[in-house]
Amino acid sequence: MKSLWVEVQERTGLKTPADKLNLLLESTKPYCTEEEFLAARAEAFAILNKSGFRTARTFATTMHDQLKIRAREMEELENADRNIA
Repeated sequence: MKSLWVEVQERTGLKTPADKLNLLLESTKPYCTEEEFLAARAEAFAILNKSGFRTARTFATTMHDQLKIRAREMEELENADRNIA
């Protein structure tokens, strides 16, 4: 029954939880290395399978925020180094 529901959702254009999670994870790519992305993706899908979409979504959005902050801090450091030189 569950597989039928997933198939109906796919055919009607509704995204599955895995599709939604993939979209969320794709937004982290500009902020991390490929290795970090693959590790985080594996962890997110393990969470999805174990605890469900909401927990996996929380993980993905938290990771996105942390990576974005890290990228911003690195950019600020680079700009500070350029201003010193």
